[in-house]
Amino acid sequence: MKKTRLCGCFSCFLLLGLLFCSPFNSYSTSFVVVGDTQGGGVKPSPVAYQIMKEVSLLSPDFVIITGDWTDGPSRESWTNFLSMMKDGNIPYHLTIGNHCVTKSWDKWCKLHQELIKGPLYYSFEHENNLFIVLCCFSNENGNTVEGKIDSTQFAWLEEELNKSAKFKHVFIFVHEPLYPVTRQHTGSSLDKHPEERDKLAELLKRHKDKLIVFCGHEHLFNEQVVDGVTQIISGGGGGPLYASPEKGGFYHYLYCQAEDDVKVRVIQAGSIYDTNVLKTPYFLHKNQKEGLLGLLPVYSLDDRQITIDAELSDWGKLAPYVLCNERVPADDFCANLYLRWSEKGLYFAAKVKDKVHMNNNTGKNIWNGDAIQLAFDPLGNATPGHYGSNDYEFGMAMTSSGQQCYCWQAPKKEKLGLRTDIQSAIKRDGEFTIYEGFFPAAELAPIVLKPDHVWGFNALFLNDDNGQGATNYIELSPGLLYGKNPSLFRKLILIDQNRN
Repeated sequence: MKKTRLCGCFSCFLLLGLLFCSPFNSYSTSFVVVGDTQGGGVKPSPVAYQIMKEVSLLSPDFVIITGDWTDGPSRESWTNFLSMMKDGNIPYHLTIGNHCVTKSWDKWCKLHQELIKGPLYYSFEHENNLFIVLCCFSNENGNTVEGKIDSTQFAWLEEELNKSAKFKHVFIFVHEPLYPVTRQHTGSSLDKHPEERDKLAELLKRHKDKLIVFCGHEHLFNEQVVDGVTQIISGGGGGPLYASPEKGGFYHYLYCQAEDDVKVRVIQAGSIYDTNVLKTPYFLHKNQKEGLLGLLPVYSLDDRQITIDAELSDWGKLAPYVLCNERVPADDFCANLYLRWSEKGLYFAAKVKDKVHMNNNTGKNIWNGDAIQLAFDPLGNATPGHYGSNDYEFGMAMTSSGQQCYCWQAPKKEKLGLRTDIQSAIKRDGEFTIYEGFFPAAELAPIVLKPDHVWGFNALFLNDDNGQGATNYIELSPGLLYGKNPSLFRKLILIDQNRN
């Protein structure tokens, strides 16, 4: 019997056991779980650097990375990853992921022995808890087989669990989940070998009352209980996200505490810098509306130059914000949103999957077709209700009259209407519409484009497939489509990428 619960939003936190009885500072063991920090080429994702800064503020006993540290196994990429972990000044433990291996078993194992200098699977004790780290890859005739724990490791695991009676809690870490939740990895996780997966599940089931399994691989947050065994997927460490925020697709990490009971808090990347968060033991906001206001990191432009031409190759390997609407199949309509900043202004790009491009409107009505709307609360001080005097709202669309940019809201009336002075580019590429643009700082005044500044932002993607007007949409947050309410916009925090 399988029971699944997807993350409802950023406000989710998992309470296991009698949690409400335990004060925050009573836990004797604290650890952080981070999954899938790849996405930066030969470096970890910029999001991963940011997360490790936040982890340093929390000062857990140690960090466990659930695999896929960088985009692939190489001396340069792993050296960069280890440098990031060393700079965090927190003890850490590593799990092997599929981006850590090659088809040749000996090739990646040799690199692992030289740089990681530890076993592929292992266990350790901390306080009254047992931690078990598994390797879900096996060696068959020199070839790496994915999603399979070999018989030697299984026998070792069985022995470890047989000794677990003396421990209060058992925490197991394995990169690939037993029960994946996305189409991307159904059939390419431990379920790839169902007989071996079921054998592992039966073993874990014997110890289900004290055991939690942490996984990565899928770039989202998800918690589910299968036959009494709790599996938590945490793959929001920086890799491209797999789902909408409401379905767990947001950058995050887990802060775990264990004593008589276990508490697992999901922390959205960037939220720890909210002073209100630091003042309370509950690092997460407590309802959906507040959760949507969590800080979203936006990284500074590095040495590269971005040309506004609707070609995204010059954006590098920056992980996008992946947006979709659960009521619309992602194969029909979804969007990747990119943001970068410099003191000169804000760069944005979007790649929207939309099989049919349609917009029969012009000027102020471009919203009623395939289009994108971008809104700004430069001071981040919006109160519930309509726009304030410093807010902006722009739209961009490829219309029957050509590419158009329109401004519906601005502090100065002369800035309203069609705008030809905003750099923008739109083009179709197969089933995708590519948007790219640049807003000079002066055009968003009084915005402050400096590190650690926080302000409000929203993006709305509209879809018209039959020429009768927009019928579907995707939004970064509420507050733009059904009434203007910038207090519901996402809050962005500007991060200096060179300040690792």
